[in-house]
Amino acid sequence: MTPELSLVAPTAAQERPQIHLDLMILGCGGLSIDRGITYFDPAEVEVRRTLLDLADRVVVAADHTKFDRKKAMALGDLSTIDLLVTDQMPPPELRPAFAEVVVAP
Repeated sequence: MTPELSLVAPTAAQERPQIHLDLMILGCGGLSIDRGITYFDPAEVEVRRTLLDLADRVVVAADHTKFDRKKAMALGDLSTIDLLVTDQMPPPELRPAFAEVVVAP
């Protein structure tokens, strides 16, 4: 398995940063109705949650293998997503959860 090669400061989420994000582009480990946006790396989850709170718009980039998949750590509800960029439309059972989200296959 290839490492992700991202950098995360362990104290980054302890104090609310004095930054504002117009747009956050986020990858994820899974998207599901009951768990929302999920991720697999505990070291990054708090930083990602903080940045989600600071963003005006959230774009999630997820291929079809992320649909109805759940990873260990929840980042937020599917309603957090403004735009979902993917390679296929979500399966019919997930489409109602994305009713307010623009999906760009």
